[in-house]
Amino acid sequence: MRGDQVADGPSTAAVVRRVLRIGLPVSGDFVLRMGMSAALVGVVAGFGAGPLAAYGIGAKVMLLVTMSCYAFRQATAILTARAGGRSAARLLGRQSLLLASTTACGMGLLLALGGRRVMRLFTADPAVAEAGAVFFRCLLPYLVLLAGVVALGGVFTGAGRTRALFTVTALGACVQIPLAYGLSATSLGVQGVWLAMILATGAQYGVTWVFFRRLTGGRAPGGDGDRAAGDAEGTGEAGERRDAGAEDAVDVHKW
Repeated sequence: MRGDQVADGPSTAAVVRRVLRIGLPVSGDFVLRMGMSAALVGVVAGFGAGPLAAYGIGAKVMLLVTMSCYAFRQATAILTARAGGRSAARLLGRQSLLLASTTACGMGLLLALGGRRVMRLFTADPAVAEAGAVFFRCLLPYLVLLAGVVALGGVFTGAGRTRALFTVTALGACVQIPLAYGLSATSLGVQGVWLAMILATGAQYGVTWVFFRRLTGGRAPGGDGDRAAGDAEGTGEAGERRDAGAEDAVDVHKW
């Protein structure tokens, strides 16, 4: 090889394009989540300073819970990228889901039961403390559902399928914001906002689970998965072993 020839490997432009293709949806996911929180501030502010202060304090406290779930997500992303294969990703996703859900449920219960005491660490106003206690009680399901969304997102990140994360968050925004305005205008009042958060996160959880199943081995009707299953059935146990081995050999970055 001549000295002026470039060594084999991707060009700088190709690397930059891949980094942007994977990184931009992740940044968009965080920006959109922050935008959703800011939009809710405008809705809650209509109910007065007490509920707004309770939301501001409560959201920051719950951030401690969600950040612990993001730790599981980061670990899952790293391990998924290193392990390769759908079976490994499926196992990692389920383990991360269990750990994050258990953490969120435990910490959420503590907040639901001791929310008033937690709020009194930040405010001396009894009305704000009471509103915060209601906030924590109402949003226990929200924390558990969000933990699942965050935990399974580690598989998508490790596989380079970050657009799925942005899609899930965009769906949540489309559900949460209109519901927050609509439900808060009913007799539920500000609790309608908390219900909107739960329902939107439940929708995100459902879509995330569907994406996870497809990414890690879910079978699409009439697709390649069904044909492979039929072939394996026709060839017996040896065919099943070959199909399983082929599945495990799939590189997650090429799904």
